[in-house]
Amino acid sequence: MHSKTRYNIRLAQKKGVLVRELRREERERAWRLFEETAARDKFRLHSRARYEDWLDRFAGARLVGAFYGGELLAVNLMVDAFRVRTYLHGASSSAHRDVMAPYALHWHEITEAKKAGFAAYDFWGISEENPAWKGITRFKLGFGMERVRYPGTFDFCKSYWAYKMYTILRALWRKV
Repeated sequence: MHSKTRYNIRLAQKKGVLVRELRREERERAWRLFEETAARDKFRLHSRARYEDWLDRFAGARLVGAFYGGELLAVNLMVDAFRVRTYLHGASSSAHRDVMAPYALHWHEITEAKKAGFAAYDFWGISEENPAWKGITRFKLGFGMERVRYPGTFDFCKSYWAYKMYTILRALWRKV
């Protein structure tokens, strides 16, 4: 683990950042944090319905939040399956950045996964080539995890023409 990551974890603990699983009624707070993060970092979210669907349909999916003074500062969508804890999506507030809530959140999830006997903690990807991923890649690599390469994700299309239309519309939407 990078020394700065260890420092930030200890700082979050010293500042009193608390981490716990969110209750269903706290999803609205989490969604506002996802929207804030998307606006700040200029990326598009999946629809809220998609996140809700993941949480409602997949037994291993859950939202975990980091709180400071009762305020939700960071949230992760986590999935536990096949003895692997996977970080799918995360969000963080612009407030109280100095308390390092995202570090506390991941450290909590890593240590709890280890206690529960999980075989791995999957940060779900880095990119040292894409400049837009520079900060998140540095953050993830700071935890000193082993890098594992997978073939990537691929689209499976049921209908050639529907998929063709989707790719055209998506390209147009990204230009907007």
